[in-house]
Amino acid sequence: MNVPWGMGDIPHDLYPFLPTYGPNAANLTATLNLAALLLHYTIDGAGSVALTNANFTSMVGTYFTNPWLPMVNPDAIVTTLHTLLAAYAIGVGAVALALSIRFFRTHDSRYIKLLKPLLWVLAIVLLIEPIVLGHFMGDDVVAYQPPKFTALTTLTGGPGVYGYEYYDPIEALFAYGNPSHPLYGFKYYLVQCQALGNTTFSQLYSELDPRMLSYLGPMANVTLAQNCEAAVLALEPLAPLVSTFYYTMIGAGILLAIAAVLVLFTYLVRVPVLSAITDFINNEILGVLIGADNVMPFLASAMAVLSAIAATAGWAAREIGRQPWTVYGLITTNEVVTSDPITPGFVAFVVIILLAIAIVGALAMYYVATRPSLLDRVRELVGVGGHE
Repeated sequence: MNVPWGMGDIPHDLYPFLPTYGPNAANLTATLNLAALLLHYTIDGAGSVALTNANFTSMVGTYFTNPWLPMVNPDAIVTTLHTLLAAYAIGVGAVALALSIRFFRTHDSRYIKLLKPLLWVLAIVLLIEPIVLGHFMGDDVVAYQPPKFTALTTLTGGPGVYGYEYYDPIEALFAYGNPSHPLYGFKYYLVQCQALGNTTFSQLYSELDPRMLSYLGPMANVTLAQNCEAAVLALEPLAPLVSTFYYTMIGAGILLAIAAVLVLFTYLVRVPVLSAITDFINNEILGVLIGADNVMPFLASAMAVLSAIAATAGWAAREIGRQPWTVYGLITTNEVVTSDPITPGFVAFVVIILLAIAIVGALAMYYVATRPSLLDRVRELVGVGGHE
């Protein structure tokens, strides 16, 4: 959805600042039919619910003939690994945090023994996940979602973000490998939109599939250029928020990496020079401030909390930053919403369910981490149940 692989040049034809998304495997007419029908049913109140109608899918037509394309989507591969490791870090971090809290309360050394193997997982995952996979995630944003990249740099780019181009040596170095490379502002994308000229959607559909003209509604007389400009302008006001989440993620990731290094080279492996540096920081600085016995659980707690912050902020930057699209460069969020009212009762029901899941999950991880005997009891019960 963030990188619709297999759409080829279709997004670029509608939004000239977007790249080619893999091979031209999608049916252009079916793509536009889908957009027209979604728009029609959204105005009618159904939105994406219309997708469940068999007649809807028959009118769209054959979309893809190669079902394997999503499997080779470069963004999907990186995103899957990134998401799995992030979830793993948060889950293991929650257990490590529970053990650390128990140690702070009791100063029982057995919690340190339980904590140490978890630190191996946390340290390695938190060094690979943000540094390696995070880098590839960023490369995908630069290559496939240029307006989002512009939004991400709003806080450091300043007013230049809203102009044609601006310069940020650090971001340009990471994005393009060249600190002198210009970064493109929102005006650059608006200028690109103007290349589409005065062709309207009704003219486009008249050539490709006249059946869809009756479904276009208010989009019939909108030009492709106006539609393109509206997409850019929809992201502009959100840019500061997107950038805030982005740099929150970056800041948390840097602190995570520091904590992981301090743990790795002092408590897990010994490496000349590196261990001397981390020992000095842990023993002479942190140890003096919080007590030598508390340094390891403190670092474990920091990694647990920072993992959650980085993951949440990164998710927010990713999803808010892709606005106004549900499927990047193809289907907007306004084309899939329904008019069904969200009542206070329904909101309360959802909140209660989510809170229950969060509370029960947190308690389960806490008690499993701090009371290993509970697992033995569960195993005994399962064993008894199996014999019966």
